[in-house]
Amino acid sequence: MLQCVPTGSATDGFTSYENLLRRVNRQLNVASQAHRHTVIARQPDECIGDWEAFLEQLDLEDSVEVTRIGRSAARLQWTNRHPG
Repeated sequence: MLQCVPTGSATDGFTSYENLLRRVNRQLNVASQAHRHTVIARQPDECIGDWEAFLEQLDLEDSVEVTRIGRSAARLQWTNRHPG
């Protein structure tokens, strides 16, 4: 199994995977929510194992389509799970 060096300060209380999730969540802003798609890219200091695990988790979601762009980027497209 790959070992990852945590990003951020040692006192932030988040794992490297949690930091990745927080960064991508911030990217899903109002504009991308309206269009229901965005392109995300792995940052150089982020663990490739975390990146792969995150994309695999997204692949399990019925409402999200993940299109990989090389090894370090992906286009996400999603549907509105709450009609109305």
